[in-house]
Amino acid sequence: MTLSNCNRIEMIRRLASQSFDVIIIGGGVTGASIAVEAGLRGMRTLLVERHDYASERSGQFSPLLANHFFSSKKEWKQAVAERKLFETNFPLLVDEADYINLNYVGDKQSQHGPYMSKKQLSPSQQRSFLVKRAQRLSEKNVQAYLPELNTKQLKSAQLIKDVHIDQAKMTMGLIRKAQQHGVETVNYMKVTGFNYNADNLINGVVIEEQLTGEQYYFQGQKIINATGIYSTDLQQLDMKKKQAPIRDRVKRLQLIVRSEDLPIPHPILFPAIDSGQLIELFPYRKWVLITTTVALADEEQLDYLFSFEEFEGLSKSIYAVNDKAKLTLERVVDFNISYQSTSAYFGEGELERSLSGLISSTGVPLIFYRVHANHVVNLIAQEFKKKQLILYSRSETRKLVILDDHAVRANKRPESFNHTWLNDEFIRQVCNREGDQTDLITELLQEAEQLQSKYPMAKSLLIELLFAIRYESVYKPSDFLVRYLRLSILEIGNIAEQIPYMLSFLSDQLSWSKEERSYYERECRMWLIKNQVLL
Repeated sequence: MTLSNCNRIEMIRRLASQSFDVIIIGGGVTGASIAVEAGLRGMRTLLVERHDYASERSGQFSPLLANHFFSSKKEWKQAVAERKLFETNFPLLVDEADYINLNYVGDKQSQHGPYMSKKQLSPSQQRSFLVKRAQRLSEKNVQAYLPELNTKQLKSAQLIKDVHIDQAKMTMGLIRKAQQHGVETVNYMKVTGFNYNADNLINGVVIEEQLTGEQYYFQGQKIINATGIYSTDLQQLDMKKKQAPIRDRVKRLQLIVRSEDLPIPHPILFPAIDSGQLIELFPYRKWVLITTTVALADEEQLDYLFSFEEFEGLSKSIYAVNDKAKLTLERVVDFNISYQSTSAYFGEGELERSLSGLISSTGVPLIFYRVHANHVVNLIAQEFKKKQLILYSRSETRKLVILDDHAVRANKRPESFNHTWLNDEFIRQVCNREGDQTDLITELLQEAEQLQSKYPMAKSLLIELLFAIRYESVYKPSDFLVRYLRLSILEIGNIAEQIPYMLSFLSDQLSWSKEERSYYERECRMWLIKNQVLL
């Protein structure tokens, strides 16, 4: 079983002829983690995603602890335990990061705090956390870490040892692991309705295939709505829904700028001048990631635009801490917009169930993704046991390893790469990103060399395309370009010159129609205009 959209229509028709124990709607971290949990326990599971996998919030970079406030000792203790499991589950994705939390005179109170106060911790937690995780910094220390920082009116600063993870890589790793355990997955599938049995309980979903417009019906005993903050959209389709609670929502922005435009050698956290919302600046390779949230003017209107007013408010706060920054809208390389609830549910998280049986999850902070997935599947397993006398195994995700490679951790060159044209830097980056998928890439090396005469693009780009088509379900070229931009593996020259070859290759591999080819050409031109700063 491969994560591919080759022979897509045949695959969808095959899935429509089957019956599943669990159908999960949503291909982000929440849906993918529930799919892994269900697959490991032997449940016949299908995951469907409306867009590309790992999009929206799950396509962003995120710290695990630094931008959350844990209101109880229990939450903090559980978060620390889960952080250690991240290092077990995702050894190649967890990067240590020293965040510097800045507090200025006159700052408004942020809605999130990066750490607990000493009074909230037990003596053992004080020793482990305050000594190892947070260290107060003097102004001199701060200037040593951040020479460009404006220290006027600086009230206090703390160094917080945390880890950072790319949620998109994490999500794709979870989806591939789910497939290895028998889970079926398909993207570009929009749920448009539900089917009900004679007792008015949901027993399937009606889905519109987003590439062709065709409609399909999938049968499932349990339906999980794992679309996060958008869960209310699906709940509105359910004729037996309970009244959904009103949730306050905020708009989450993540921008990418070049490091020379925002010289920040260390990750920092500080509150925005006007709103008090937390702003995170994280240097990553040659970029700096800027993450914050803004209040919504209209709770009912969710837009995906980055307004000039929002940028002005953000840049005002950044200039206050670093007047050497050169920020303009034209210098923004890319941005990602998502929405999140201001009601942060920790641990197992919040679940809602309609009268017809639709189970809706609003998600949890990333640090508790595994706990939440375990809770959801435990609930389903208990119901199967009660009604059908079916017993499922207990969770095994504590010891699950995703994206691992001993050769990578030992900094060794895989033997299968010894006689290839690839340089050490490309190999190191591919191994670091793909881990235990490295062997799959080596199988594509010889094929890429043979294909290059027909598709004369950069060899590294050709390998990435082959891998994305066959093992990451890429179908739309714009989705591939977004992933490629985010990964930033190699400089491959002028991407605009290589897009025609890329479109020809994708068209041949995925059997596009003439209409699809024409549409995707226009879509790529729009992508190039949007990202012209990269050309």
